[in-house]
Amino acid sequence: MNRQQLSPPQHRFGVIGFIGLILFLSALSASSMAQSGRIDLVATLETDPVPNGGDAADDPSIWIHPSDPSLSTIIGTNKKGGLIVYDLDGKELQYISGIKPNNVDIRYNFPLGGDHVALVTFTNRQNDTIGAYKVNPETRQLENVAAKDLQSNLSVYGFCMYYSMATGKYYAFVDSKKGEVEQWELFDDGSGKVDMTLVRTFDVGTITEGCVADDQYGLFYIAEENIAIWQYNAEPDGGTDRTLVANVSQNGPLHADVEGLTIYYDSNGEGYLLASSQGSSEFIIYKRTGNHDYLATFRITDGNGIDSVTDTDGIDVCNFPLGPTFPKGLFIAQDGRNEGGNQNFKLVAWETIANAVNPALTMDTAWDPRKVGAGPVQGIEDGHSSPESGVPAGYALQQNYPNPFNPSTNIRFVIPKNAEVKLEVYSMLGEHVATLAEGAFTAGAHDVTFQASALPSGTYIVQLDAGRVHLRKRMLFVK
Repeated sequence: MNRQQLSPPQHRFGVIGFIGLILFLSALSASSMAQSGRIDLVATLETDPVPNGGDAADDPSIWIHPSDPSLSTIIGTNKKGGLIVYDLDGKELQYISGIKPNNVDIRYNFPLGGDHVALVTFTNRQNDTIGAYKVNPETRQLENVAAKDLQSNLSVYGFCMYYSMATGKYYAFVDSKKGEVEQWELFDDGSGKVDMTLVRTFDVGTITEGCVADDQYGLFYIAEENIAIWQYNAEPDGGTDRTLVANVSQNGPLHADVEGLTIYYDSNGEGYLLASSQGSSEFIIYKRTGNHDYLATFRITDGNGIDSVTDTDGIDVCNFPLGPTFPKGLFIAQDGRNEGGNQNFKLVAWETIANAVNPALTMDTAWDPRKVGAGPVQGIEDGHSSPESGVPAGYALQQNYPNPFNPSTNIRFVIPKNAEVKLEVYSMLGEHVATLAEGAFTAGAHDVTFQASALPSGTYIVQLDAGRVHLRKRMLFVK
């Protein structure tokens, strides 16, 4: 917040003036607190401590069970000795020893051995590799699927995954304490094992660790711990151009070190970017889109028989309902000073956070991370075609008009020759919404109207299929 400097008074103003000044300063202080949005919350529950003492626990990731979300798990790293799987009561289900995982992430529907699996990958500081495991949905345990030691060229530190809706490919971002970043494409090596190939490198500047990728918008966020949060293009050809999201400042809200980053998705293409401000033991909430406006700061304090959260490294958040304890989703944070034991992870029901902010944050359980990568819409092209095929001359899917729209909009497509055409609308989850046109069309321009009055507000994808040409555009419906 920018504060105006008050000039000192040029004359004596008496008791009434003095009282007026006190009231003014009190109001200014209250206004500042209201705008800062700092909130104290308590954890819903906590996990068992990690086996190792000292600075051991680091980063969590949430896996959603395919049929019963109450059986979902938390995958946490013990960077001194192993990977831990917890149930939603915080009890240990599995411990994988002999590795030193630092940061961990998960993506669904990874094609492996003729199946589609939930892939869990992480940086292993024991030998500067990337570990790769799949989740067995029957046992809820992790199974090693790495083809070999997936060797990085860095002294590995931070880590996050990315699924490209433009290409259907899966990637891993690895960073170092020097600010170096590698982007690796992950793939099935043909034998049902995960291999990888380096597709991009760049340098952020100084020490980095926390990062997160926005699969929906193709963006990569990384915390330069003592400087800022930055936004990059997440695609391998995205270059090095970047956008400042938030600066580190002694006055806050973001304090050094900036550690974990995570994204709260909603079904309308909005949501939040959350950051762990380790230096102040706080968590900062920004808008996910636009200029990433600052919204609120919260702390997790003593309560419910659980100690406060301090010195947090990694965080994760999920909007999806995870059973009766977390019906609106879950936020989880590593606790750097767990009273009475080794470090652990603290869990907070999302509605506890959302309802504490004024105005309340979104509680949208419609976005399902398990569907990312599974739907028929593999990408969203704001240009002209799917990157696999290119666009033969004369094909076009024009931006709908008006956009945003309510309740109807016009869509024009152009084909250079007679062809079989299908024009369809999908939700951002890949769910089929409507078929607007299907059949044989003559060469030229064709106009179709999309009527959305019966649908909820949100972002939709219109997709044109004409032979090997696949064109897509985003449309925004606002009631």
